[in-house]
Amino acid sequence: MSKVRIVQCLCGPARHCIVAIAYMPGITSAQKELRSFDDVTLTEANAAKYTEGFVEELIAVKAIYPWCGICNAKRPAWVFEDSPTKYHTMEEAEAALGESQRQQAITRQMMEGRN
Repeated sequence: MSKVRIVQCLCGPARHCIVAIAYMPGITSAQKELRSFDDVTLTEANAAKYTEGFVEELIAVKAIYPWCGICNAKRPAWVFEDSPTKYHTMEEAEAALGESQRQQAITRQMMEGRN
């Protein structure tokens, strides 16, 4: 049985997460490109590359910076890793993913307040 997978854009050696996308292989669809009406179905073969393209688009439209906000690692050092989670369904993963998202939002707010 297939498991929920997660692609993480990590800043490189320090492994701070810039962006993460959870998906069910062959089931989860995502917007092919920003502002596009076309979808792509994510699989282990394309999810990391999709996430990399998505991050590049976010940088291009200035939605995120091309450096890590924690350690300042520049975009060329970033890596994209696709790994299975322990969850068998997105519904099962939802609580843990939501809690992680809340914790990341708190961290971002604290870091923005440091400037």
